[in-house]
Amino acid sequence: MERLKQTKENQELREEDLDNKIQSSLNLAKGKLAMGSKAAAVRAMQQKKLFEVEQKKVNFVICTLMAQIATIDLVLNQVECLVVVKSGAATMEDLQSSSSKTGCCSSLEKVEDLLDNIRHSEEYAAEIAQLLSEPVQSVLLSDDELLAELARL
Repeated sequence: MERLKQTKENQELREEDLDNKIQSSLNLAKGKLAMGSKAAAVRAMQQKKLFEVEQKKVNFVICTLMAQIATIDLVLNQVECLVVVKSGAATMEDLQSSSSKTGCCSSLEKVEDLLDNIRHSEEYAAEIAQLLSEPVQSVLLSDDELLAELARL
């Protein structure tokens, strides 16, 4: 769990670094455009776009890590609940063995229903984590589109 949290923090630092690189590329593009070097400005904008695509990927990784951390927290909570349920079941078994009434099957069915619900929740969380971890296709903009964006700046 600590490793996941540390990796998430590292990715957040990486995302911040990419943000700085995006700003730097944008400033470079503005400077090159002001100096009349459109080709250099376009290259700087292309670099900016590449950094933005990478930043989106890092953002998805962060989301995935957050989902995994949440899933692990959920599972730890569920394990704790199961320990309590097991303890309660043992207490019920002790009570049932001391009395003439069994009622055991009804309680076991309830535990099985509870476990089925937990399995469903785990599968749902795993599906969400899988969806979040799928890569995003990037599309680079043409020089004309980059020049248009520069013009708007």
